[in-house]
Amino acid sequence: MTDVDTNSDDDTEIELNLDCPSCGEKECGWMFRWRSGMELPPFECIADREKICGVCGRDEICDLDGFCVSGGCLGDCDDEIFVPAGLFCMQVWDQYPPIIEACRGTGWNSEVWVDGFFIDKYEVTNRRYRACHEAGVCPAAKEVIEVFVNYNFQLLIDDYFSNPEYDNYPVMAKSYRNMETFCQWEGKRLPGLEEWLMASLGACASTESCDPRVDSVKYPWGNEAPGDCSIVNSGYCVGFNQTVGAYPLGASPFGLMDTYGNAPEWLHWTLDEDGNETYPFINADVGIDFPPLIERVGYSYHPDIETPPGDEWGGRCARDP
Repeated sequence: MTDVDTNSDDDTEIELNLDCPSCGEKECGWMFRWRSGMELPPFECIADREKICGVCGRDEICDLDGFCVSGGCLGDCDDEIFVPAGLFCMQVWDQYPPIIEACRGTGWNSEVWVDGFFIDKYEVTNRRYRACHEAGVCPAAKEVIEVFVNYNFQLLIDDYFSNPEYDNYPVMAKSYRNMETFCQWEGKRLPGLEEWLMASLGACASTESCDPRVDSVKYPWGNEAPGDCSIVNSGYCVGFNQTVGAYPLGASPFGLMDTYGNAPEWLHWTLDEDGNETYPFINADVGIDFPPLIERVGYSYHPDIETPPGDEWGGRCARDP
């Protein structure tokens, strides 16, 4: 890359020796892979050279060095986990350590009783959703996958839903309504917000009351932010979904996989303060600063619209005992 020294008496171009990342032999993931303590590459590198080097196939995950290796869920990936009834500490992380008043108020700073339920261990996969589509119940899920890099769209996959190579990748169901239809077809439902959060962050140690100093945590694995991409798929890690179950070190206290990162997830509809139906979701695009999980909750009022970014969201199913 070159630049012009405007202070020079002539217009000689001066070569800038930038150490820009490149794909090289990498098979997958971002050309540039962020790790804790690593500085971002020069802006000129990101603007001119950033892209995703590829996506791994069946029964593979993209490792920290950008190579496809065996990993992730290798079976049917339709396991369920039972979450027993208990209290959950709803804590908005305005400050840390958590304030003593957390879990003692109302709304987002309260303790919530959650009845026992079953929930999918993994996000719903293309294979599972495809069975519903082939039965003539569920609309087709998203096929063409593009990512926005360097101010342009880069085509990654044009047969994401139909190609068996991506069977165990999380489905992109296109809309809330499609995901709801799938769970109902399996005899289940979408998990509620409190259910999903408790399954992802853990229940309070006591069934009588919550202690925010103990029971309120930031991440499924605890309170320490991830040091690299070994426990989550987020930020400058892979740049796209991984096979479900690719990060066992990032599992929740109950054993749920991929609740932080990977594909965004729809949750069961609820009512807002004005009595209108609203559709919660968990956002997976969290950058490199890794906010607490509970801060990734968002809401939509459009359950049927199949437009970005909602067309890329999937989820997991739950059911009563």
